[in-house]
Amino acid sequence: MIDSTQASSTIEWMRANTSWNSFAASLIAQLDDRGFLSEKQIAAADRMVAKANSNRPTALGTLSKIREIFANAIESGLKRPRFHLSDIVISLAPPTGKNAGYLYVKEDGEYQGKISESGAFFKIRDAREGIEGDLTILAADPLSAAIEHGKATGSCACCGRELTDEKSVELGIGPICRKRWSI
Repeated sequence: MIDSTQASSTIEWMRANTSWNSFAASLIAQLDDRGFLSEKQIAAADRMVAKANSNRPTALGTLSKIREIFANAIESGLKRPRFHLSDIVISLAPPTGKNAGYLYVKEDGEYQGKISESGAFFKIRDAREGIEGDLTILAADPLSAAIEHGKATGSCACCGRELTDEKSVELGIGPICRKRWSI
């Protein structure tokens, strides 16, 4: 058995994350009740903390501009806005469930992670290397990213429709989407 002083950093992490991590919450409840955890429990907790730390989010607020354009789209009346950036598609998480308020990030239909309401990106372990960089480029200048996507694919970054109007093809984004997304 190991007491709380022997694994203080792991225990601090678990205490700070009990609101979203049921395993951490159960271990903390046992520690508070009995005053100790077994060696196996501490080892499992250490593995959990190491895994969580390897998937740390991007700096808070880094992707807040993406959140902002989604807020604009929703405010303009779009119920299920989606933004396309090459093979990346960003969409709203369902309004019910544990990820309500997040934006889902998929590439080629495969889930890569989610963007929190504060603009942090939580990637999955198997996410493509460099996806954060692509999202950061989008956040830095959504209009330029939309234009680049439109010119490369011939479709609007916001609605995915084919761009047919000469000015829309030139801009890489349709006028309705540009207005709705305020970009």
